[in-house]
Amino acid sequence: MTTHESIPLMSASAVRYITVHLLTRTSPNSPREHFIIEYGSGHSTKFFVDELVTANVAAHYVAVERSPLWYAGMLPYFPGGVMARNLWSVKDYIAFLKSEPQNVWEVPPECRRLAREQNKMKTIRGIAQFLFRKNDFWFDAKYSTKLGGVDFEYVYIYEGFKDQYGESPNKNKYIRLPLAGLLAALEQGRECHASVIIDGGPRADVVKEIFNLIDWYKNLTVDIFLLEAYRGYYRPVLAAHPGGRFVAADKNEMLDGTTYLREPKTPPKTPSPCADLLDQPSVAGALREELWHFTNARE
Repeated sequence: MTTHESIPLMSASAVRYITVHLLTRTSPNSPREHFIIEYGSGHSTKFFVDELVTANVAAHYVAVERSPLWYAGMLPYFPGGVMARNLWSVKDYIAFLKSEPQNVWEVPPECRRLAREQNKMKTIRGIAQFLFRKNDFWFDAKYSTKLGGVDFEYVYIYEGFKDQYGESPNKNKYIRLPLAGLLAALEQGRECHASVIIDGGPRADVVKEIFNLIDWYKNLTVDIFLLEAYRGYYRPVLAAHPGGRFVAADKNEMLDGTTYLREPKTPPKTPSPCADLLDQPSVAGALREELWHFTNARE
């Protein structure tokens, strides 16, 4: 049953579209082992897990989060699990400070975020926060539980900032750690299907990583669901592999009937290149390209 705690922050159309594909891929008639990898967790995580549990299907579900507040807030919805946490050491902190940007896509200088975060971390206040509030932010974590037929893992990776351009020294950890179970199964020669829901983090880099996997592993089929796909920064990677398509929302509302998107504020007289890369266009334009779907599986 859908409650206010499980209304995904996306259009009702996108929720229904993704749900149908998840349930189809996990049907008992499927010959493949099913992995769901969700980048950027929240109400959608609870909703999709609930749908899978209700359908009594078997699947591996891994959600990864970079916000400690979201991570802590969502944990109570997935009871009965075991938590493993690894606190950063001083060595980890220094390594982050000395790291070069990890982005593989061109980022205008005024849009870059890593240097700003590193400068904050070098201040007395930043160092004091690390030393005395390490448990609040500077750690990695994995929470594991069993929910019906779903093996659920909830991963937290500290990126350091909202890393939409893939600059963070922890970018590869954020992308690849949730894929560990899938990669182990693929290396064992098992036939696998991965449904990858991308609604957070360096989204273009995640899409690129999944494209690399399907080029390398012939025993892997995928569905890639990229949310907020209208953003200009994603264009080069979406064009790099044929077969993807935009899925338009039929209405500007979420599952509970509330408005999903609102018209952006009046743009400044001199638009920033950052706005061109990441900001929402008109509501109509955003709804036409809210969701991008790629699959190499037979429909």
